[in-house]
Amino acid sequence: MTLPLYLGLPMWANQDWLGNLYPRHAKTELLSDYATVFSSVEGNTTFYSGTPKPDTIAAWARQAPPHFRFCFKLPASVTHDQRLTRLEEAWAFLAALEPLHDRLGPTMVQLPRDF
Repeated sequence: MTLPLYLGLPMWANQDWLGNLYPRHAKTELLSDYATVFSSVEGNTTFYSGTPKPDTIAAWARQAPPHFRFCFKLPASVTHDQRLTRLEEAWAFLAALEPLHDRLGPTMVQLPRDF
């Protein structure tokens, strides 16, 4: 049995890649351009900014092809502030990502070093 290999970076919205990874004219929906090269991305922003807005998640769902995988981090409010003691926010975070259902990869949990 062969397992799929997903290759990606910690972000897709890097303006420095215009003219290299992305077409020079690319300004919006960089995820669709990114997904032509990579098959996954680490959703690192969710660690810092929490649960994305529903319209943002819907845009990601439109832009990502079926084979693509998102690997989001639980928000720091869950892992660092609450130290995994109250998981309601974690469950709400995962429920908000349901529109990406078949494109969700692993959910990463970054814990503080003194956990």
